[in-house]
Amino acid sequence: YEEELPQEALRLIDQAIIIGLSLDIKQMSPFREHTSREELAAYLERVAVECKNWLIHSCFLLFRARDEIHRTRTVERGLMQMQSLVDQFEDKEPSASERALWYFSLPYPSRHLR
Repeated sequence: YEEELPQEALRLIDQAIIIGLSLDIKQMSPFREHTSREELAAYLERVAVECKNWLIHSCFLLFRARDEIHRTRTVERGLMQMQSLVDQFEDKEPSASERALWYFSLPYPSRHLR
């Protein structure tokens, strides 16, 4: 018997910390790949529920797309998520000042990364 417990809304900084924790789990757990994928899915799902910031949402999509590309059942969805991230680089909104607020807080690649 599992009961859904009410969850408090996450602040933006909490969501950024969860994304950073997810990156740490992914980088530090190469030998426990199955377990780390399950952990990542749980953390990222929590962020996905309340994602209101463009950069947090983009990091979430990037993590999920990278994970889904490696599974045969979800390759297509992962590629569509990756394409939406590529298309987003051409967007004019949010403004540069809005983008700069969270730029150093999250592991999101820059447009000029080669």
